[in-house]
Amino acid sequence: MSDIINNKCTGCSVINGDLVPVGGWIYETENFVLAQDAEVMIEGFLIIQSKKHVNSLLGFSEEENLELANLLYKTRKALNELNICEEVTIVQEERSKHFHIWLFPYYDWMKEKFGKGVKYLRDINQFVMENETEENRQKVLDTCDKLKRYFADK
Repeated sequence: MSDIINNKCTGCSVINGDLVPVGGWIYETENFVLAQDAEVMIEGFLIIQSKKHVNSLLGFSEEENLELANLLYKTRKALNELNICEEVTIVQEERSKHFHIWLFPYYDWMKEKFGKGVKYLRDINQFVMENETEENRQKVLDTCDKLKRYFADK
């Protein structure tokens, strides 16, 4: 994880192949990539990243925004159809150096332990990072493979 923190731009490192997310890229379009979050091993915690170094939707053309919306829809649909999660929180902050969207899944254990809502995401992430197990990591990898097969069949 220290490699991730020390990079000047994590997004560019992923796009350039210097940093490979757990499970590799799940899906790629002309302007975006879909991957498991590189730091937090939560099954179905996905990130859509831009291949372009911008930090806002305003940095994309109309066509790129349509491509992004389509990928976001397909990704959310995959999480549902593959029974990975029933509910997600979608987050995009323009304070980040490199544009990305989180699709953060909500599971019952999260609601029971922390509550429900955006204000708990940081606490959930910290808890998962501090309590990572090999079993959970394998579950994340299996989910990445399942998603790769799903997108390959579409």
